[in-house]
Amino acid sequence: MTAFAGAIKPTDEIPMGALPALKEVVVQLGFNQICDDGVKAFSTALSSGSLASLEYLEMQIIGNEGMKAFSSALSSGSLKSLQALFVDDGPMGTDYPALRAVCEVRSHLIISSVFINY
Repeated sequence: MTAFAGAIKPTDEIPMGALPALKEVVVQLGFNQICDDGVKAFSTALSSGSLASLEYLEMQIIGNEGMKAFSSALSSGSLKSLQALFVDDGPMGTDYPALRAVCEVRSHLIISSVFINY
């Protein structure tokens, strides 16, 4: 995830970052070595303006620190085109109150703990 974050982060040479027209990302963290640090790096890249056209994002099994960083990136105005966000928000939908608060402010953003299987 850290390498992906580095690849999509805007630079002087690529001001919009790599993949500026990407519309959909599915990040399945359950069976790999991505941890909070990777999600933090991803969130930092998002805060820099990466993936500005992204409309759909699905992330599974994210730790609390990673989700705090992601919530902060969203609250700073990242991912303005995002319309649907699917996260594992626990059985009661209450594991990430900071994320839920951001989604309430950005009323067009749908958060769900139901996943689409590909």
